[in-house]
Amino acid sequence: MKVRILSTSNHNGGAARAASRLNNSIYYYGINCKSEMQVAEYKRDINNVIKPNSTLKATWHKSRRFLGGLVQKIQKSQNKVFHSSALLPSLIHREINNCDADLINLHWVQGEFISIKSISLIKKPIVWTFHDLWPFLGTEHYPRDFNDRRFIEGYHKKNRFKDEKGIDLDLISWRLKRNYFKKPMQIVCNSNWLAKCVKKSSLMSSWPVTVIPNPIPTQIYKPWPKEIARNLFNLPLDKDLILFGALGGTDDFRKGWSYLKNALVKLGRRNKNLHAIIFGQYEPKIKPDIGMPLTYIGELNDDQSLAMLYSAASVMVVPSLMETLCQTAQEAQSCGIPVVAFKCTGLVDVVDNLVTGFLAKPFESDDLCNGIEWVLKKENYKCLSIESRKRALTLWNQKVITDKYEEIYKKVLNNHF
Repeated sequence: MKVRILSTSNHNGGAARAASRLNNSIYYYGINCKSEMQVAEYKRDINNVIKPNSTLKATWHKSRRFLGGLVQKIQKSQNKVFHSSALLPSLIHREINNCDADLINLHWVQGEFISIKSISLIKKPIVWTFHDLWPFLGTEHYPRDFNDRRFIEGYHKKNRFKDEKGIDLDLISWRLKRNYFKKPMQIVCNSNWLAKCVKKSSLMSSWPVTVIPNPIPTQIYKPWPKEIARNLFNLPLDKDLILFGALGGTDDFRKGWSYLKNALVKLGRRNKNLHAIIFGQYEPKIKPDIGMPLTYIGELNDDQSLAMLYSAASVMVVPSLMETLCQTAQEAQSCGIPVVAFKCTGLVDVVDNLVTGFLAKPFESDDLCNGIEWVLKKENYKCLSIESRKRALTLWNQKVITDKYEEIYKKVLNNHF
């Protein structure tokens, strides 16, 4: 069978990287399946990629994304996560329907890559891999907070937050999805938390859902010699290094930097042998005062550099408020680096508490601090590191994930014909 993976980008963000990795996993380990990946935004070579074949097409996508951003401004939302209206007309379904693929695997397809209506006009069998909650929300990709029940109750005027102004694009987008997404599609969620959210949603509660984690290239993300890794980034050899990373770094409130910052300040008072590292963001003009040395690495876009940075660290901290799974936590453990995170959302699937890291009470900086200290204790560390690597090899290696996707593809095709 031949599968076409659809993703807005092959490089920008965790969802794009996950889609690219699945495409590469099938390329190397697929037995009964071949894949190709169609994107609107293309950066570097990957196997079997279909990119915009003209400057006009690439420019057209950028223009659509810009116009989509302008449309979104008519809604004044207090939810600061990324929003996608997907209202602008799209004809990409025609190209998809005429291709020779047997099945379409949608991934993160927003930023105006494809409209809500166009998704409904795809005639081929579909598997839709969710990387956030957008498919069953309005225009938002994550709920505003844990009290946001609009996706559960159904969007209507009475349950809109009172402090939100302007046209309710979330309501409009959700109603369009309700009208166009009549036929259930096979959903793949990368965590049990995300699957539970689907089952609670008023839009897709009856749709079939399977949980399959994101694949990790464990042959690259593996423990590298710590001295070499630290020298590569000019990091101290005699310190315990605490690593934090996210696209946008400390600017994305959902990634929980404020909680980690408070924890680091407390740790800095107790232990002078600590050094913090932030990647995914360049050093600001005014560095935060956290009571310990702080190094900014900037953006790292290749797997080998990321693997070396993880290997340089002593512990990875993921203080996110909401995550469907979190690839940085997967990657760190694959490199033998324990992870400290809050016991919430998809992070519960990633970290085996007290085995590959520590799950702190949400959202308590004090317990986050306790978790970092516990992981760094010599009597705990070696076992945590060994089990972290073992977890990655068992659950997330590319062959394991490829086999699971092949099984789902086969099931959908058999039921379709």
